[in-house]
Amino acid sequence: MTPLAEQTIKRAREALGVSEGAGHNNRGKWVDVYEKFLGLIGQPWCACFVAFKIHQAAKDLGLTSRWPTDPRAANCTWLWNWAKKNGCVLSEPTYGTVVLFLRPNRLTAHHVGFCTSIAPTTNRVQILAGNTNDDGSSEGYEVAEKWETLSNLMVFVSIV
Repeated sequence: MTPLAEQTIKRAREALGVSEGAGHNNRGKWVDVYEKFLGLIGQPWCACFVAFKIHQAAKDLGLTSRWPTDPRAANCTWLWNWAKKNGCVLSEPTYGTVVLFLRPNRLTAHHVGFCTSIAPTTNRVQILAGNTNDDGSSEGYEVAEKWETLSNLMVFVSIV
């Protein structure tokens, strides 16, 4: 694992429990910070959280990340296409990779988070994500970490 991936997971774990405000409307003190990083407000924020934490970690290490900061990077499908175009898609999960959740057509994505643990004997990965909840929803209200069964609808992307 790269130092950037390690620092990214450290920074992401610091946000466990961050939640949207009352009404769960994609707004909240830290949610707004994540969204404003990509120039948005009041939108689904899982990809904003990922981008913010990667760039926060890069800054900690004195590095420059190639992870996109364009507002389009808040769209999981746009990120999926960016990862393919930039050669960042990996064949299997490793600690510290980004995980995109694809829809059954495998053309569009609906959620993104970080792989924080792998249990190969049970075919599961632990995912830390924003805009989720303990049930693993892709339209949740907090930063949470939970186990998911590996699926061909998960795509693994290197942190760059």
